[in-house]
Amino acid sequence: MRQGGERSLQTLRGGLRDRIAARMARAALAVGDNAAADRYLSLAMRGSLPTEPLASSVERLAARMARRRGDVTEAVQRLRRVWGRFPGDPDSGEALIELADMILEGEVAGAGDTRTLRLDLGALALAARGTPMGARAIVAEAGLAAQAFGRPAGLDLLALARRQQTLSEETYAEAVRELSAETFARPGETPLAVLFEREPARYRPVLGDQAFRTALALSYAEIGLPEKGREVLNGVDLAQPRVARALARAYLDEGQAEAARKMAQHLRSETMRARIVAQSLEMQGKPAEALAQFEEAGAGLPADRARLAWAAGAWGSAAGALAEQMETSPRPDIAARLAVARQRAATDRTAEPAGGASRPALVPTPSRTAESAFTPTAKGVAEYLEFLKAETEAIREVLGDG
Repeated sequence: MRQGGERSLQTLRGGLRDRIAARMARAALAVGDNAAADRYLSLAMRGSLPTEPLASSVERLAARMARRRGDVTEAVQRLRRVWGRFPGDPDSGEALIELADMILEGEVAGAGDTRTLRLDLGALALAARGTPMGARAIVAEAGLAAQAFGRPAGLDLLALARRQQTLSEETYAEAVRELSAETFARPGETPLAVLFEREPARYRPVLGDQAFRTALALSYAEIGLPEKGREVLNGVDLAQPRVARALARAYLDEGQAEAARKMAQHLRSETMRARIVAQSLEMQGKPAEALAQFEEAGAGLPADRARLAWAAGAWGSAAGALAEQMETSPRPDIAARLAVARQRAATDRTAEPAGGASRPALVPTPSRTAESAFTPTAKGVAEYLEFLKAETEAIREVLGDG
């Protein structure tokens, strides 16, 4: 059926055949039938001369096909040829925008200086002012400016266009959101949060956009101002795991344990929530409660659980966590700690104080242990060495030395 249609097209006179074939190629490309698109494109290109209006349209179509195949070099060459006919050719404007999109999406390696392309996009925006193409040209120029000079340059262009009423509020909001994304961040560039603090009025129109609020809150978290980030968010925004996680971590970095624990309640992941809460409790000097968080959620790395259990004096838990560590990292220092933890756990189980009196502390109490979990005091060092001596055989057994 398809081949019959193509044969029928071949019987038509050149100009009509080329136009119909080009339309058929676009339709085939739109539905993902690349093979049919290639065949129709070949028909369309037979009679399309460089001086004909159809030539640019077919050239752009061929560029799209090359891009679909992953042949970026051919796609760029074809788009540049159409661009070269700017501003007299109607398709040259679309070629400008398509080429800019390829550069912005990182498809064109080593795109180099985009000054000429930016200037022509600016001219296109002026010529097509008030049209969808004109708006797209502004957004593309702003993207290239941000890529070349940093986010502020792109945001300045968008703000100017908005003041001149050449961008709708919806288009402006979307463009600012795109420029605020992490992909446009450059080393040493002024963070979005700082730009917002300097000129909040510039961004007011886009504060209603969740993606922009998210980018702004994450930026505040990065510069150590989680509370400011929290202020721009609403409850729905906090349902995004990466936002609540970033703010919670920023609170921890700033030593705000209670705020971090409250923020962790917005996390859906029980494991991540337990990790944040445990860190905040440990920061507040509550190792036993922090350990309980990990154990209840079945979370936490063995090293973290071992540290907390040791600090809390929970020797059975410490021994279990250290044994897990030994399975993946059989080091002598871990084996030594494991031996000590096992000895102390056994002592706790067998000791029976007479007459209800307290048993003399063989090892530091939890509060004293928490003071220096893996780096004992002078007295602790002596006790530590005694246990090591007494448990030499146990250590050898754990290490598999026989």
